[in-house]
Amino acid sequence: MELFTKQDPAVRQSLNAHINQRWGQLYELEKEWGERALKYLLLTNSGGAIATLGFLGASPTAINMLGAKISLFLFVLGVFLVGVSTEKNISSHVTSFQEMES
Repeated sequence: MELFTKQDPAVRQSLNAHINQRWGQLYELEKEWGERALKYLLLTNSGGAIATLGFLGASPTAINMLGAKISLFLFVLGVFLVGVSTEKNISSHVTSFQEMES
C-alpha cells in the first residue's frame, strides 16, 4: 500500500472522511458509556445512602454505631464525587467546543 501522502487526492479525501466518521462513532460510544457509568454510580451511591438512612432511622441503637455513620458518609461522598465528575465532563466538552469554534 502506498503512503497516504502519495495517494491520489480523491483517495485521500475518501480515507479522511472514513477516518473522521469512525472517530465520531468512537467518541459517541465513549461519551455514552461514560454517562451510563456515572448514572450507575449515582444510583448505587444514592441507594446506599437511602438504605443507610433507613437503617439509622429504624433502629435507635444504630444511631450510635460508628460503622453505619462511616458508610453513610462514604455513600454521600460517592454522590458528591459523581457530581464533580459530571461537572468535569461537561466543562471538558464545553472547552472542546469552544476550541473548535476558534
